[in-house]
Amino acid sequence: MRGIEIEDLWVKYPLHNEQAIDKNNGYILKGINLKISPGEFVVISGFTGVGKTTLISCLNGVAKNYYNAQINGNIFINGKKINSLKIGTISQKIGTILQDIEAQVFNLRVEDEIAFGCENLGIQPKKIEDRVQKYSKILQVDPKAEIEKLSLGQKQRVLTASVFAMEQDIVLLDEPLANLDINTAKIILEYLSKLVREHNKIVVIIEHRIDLILPYLTRLIWLENGIIKDDLNQEEALNKYYQFFEGKFSPKKNYSTDILFRLKECNLGYKNNLVLEDINLEIYKNDKLIILGNNGSGKTTLLKSLCGLIKQQKGEIWRHPELRRNRFQKIAYIYQNPNYQLFQDSIYKEFEFQSKKNIIDKYLNLFGISHLRNRHPFTLSEGEKRLATIAIMASMEPKILLLDEPTIGQDSKNLTKLLESLEKINHKKGTSIIIVTHDIRCARSLGKRVIWLKNGKIYKDGNESLVKEYFKSNSNIDN
Repeated sequence: MRGIEIEDLWVKYPLHNEQAIDKNNGYILKGINLKISPGEFVVISGFTGVGKTTLISCLNGVAKNYYNAQINGNIFINGKKINSLKIGTISQKIGTILQDIEAQVFNLRVEDEIAFGCENLGIQPKKIEDRVQKYSKILQVDPKAEIEKLSLGQKQRVLTASVFAMEQDIVLLDEPLANLDINTAKIILEYLSKLVREHNKIVVIIEHRIDLILPYLTRLIWLENGIIKDDLNQEEALNKYYQFFEGKFSPKKNYSTDILFRLKECNLGYKNNLVLEDINLEIYKNDKLIILGNNGSGKTTLLKSLCGLIKQQKGEIWRHPELRRNRFQKIAYIYQNPNYQLFQDSIYKEFEFQSKKNIIDKYLNLFGISHLRNRHPFTLSEGEKRLATIAIMASMEPKILLLDEPTIGQDSKNLTKLLESLEKINHKKGTSIIIVTHDIRCARSLGKRVIWLKNGKIYKDGNESLVKEYFKSNSNIDN
């Protein structure tokens, strides 16, 4: 058979061997049987931690060769058994985009990164040069740009271009839309759809933003507890998505005239790189503020300026007196990459390091992660890590929570729980919640005040109606 064939796949990791995490002796995947043919656009979804990343890590050899997973069962690519093959051999047929962007970027310049994979496959230099130009244009990245100066979303574009440039038969993508604005997400999805329709490639994507991807998929594989619960066509997938999230969350409105921050004619950026210019903004106690804007528009820069991680190049940032002492206890900043904030050997110890012992259980329960309390942070899925970092920082009970893309990796159940938890903190504690997001589900639910950044300026500052306007302006999809 051409394509992918998986027979009775059981997988577990060494870290889970001594203490089983479920009744199946620690197995993450349990008896997976799956066939995917050329010309299919397959989305793998399901609740956080059910084995989605593990499944594609088995296909590309990472689970066995990097994590030393115990794998029982057979995996065939184009009829050839790959269980014993090394990653280098598998990569000639399979390209992969990982969840952790920073872990997959190796070079200093965009053009070198796009060329890197092609060079490792032994492609001729002239062809590599042509592909660098082609995929730079498709992903709208400057091949001469320095990668360290790019936003995380822009790095995602570069990484995607580098994988596309290798032009393998099978492309595996682990939450490729998570850091992307709606317009870039659409560009990538349309190109992937073209690979499937016109070139008979196989595309397999792990994704929670089903609303974005529905027009393109041919199948939705739904995992639960390590097994395939559903194998759905496009129409069935549509019904599955709306059953989980629509209409489940209704936030309350809080209002205050007590100003926490005032930015006056501020220029914000890094050394000689000006990102935001002439920013005038007031942020109030109890605010639930959503910050929208395309990749590279300055959203993360604005958050870092508020908490003092970077200093304004011009203008004034006034902070309420209660924020000036012990600033980093009063202003909690949750990074886009949760790996930057996890360093203890259990989730419970992470809480102990940040907060008072008598409230740890309260926040474990509030965010629904009590079952993770004794787990090592780096045995968790990316979605679980992100949820844990939010809960840990919230347990400091700060005056302000700054969240940079908090919903990445969150299934509909965890997303609803997260939004409800943030709502409780805002309403009962008076904590101001400021969120950078590309996720329309989050923006719709918490966007009572919305800032739209564009071309280095605050383009608009308004209410929840801006959410619909922003997403409509970046997509033909009726949101």
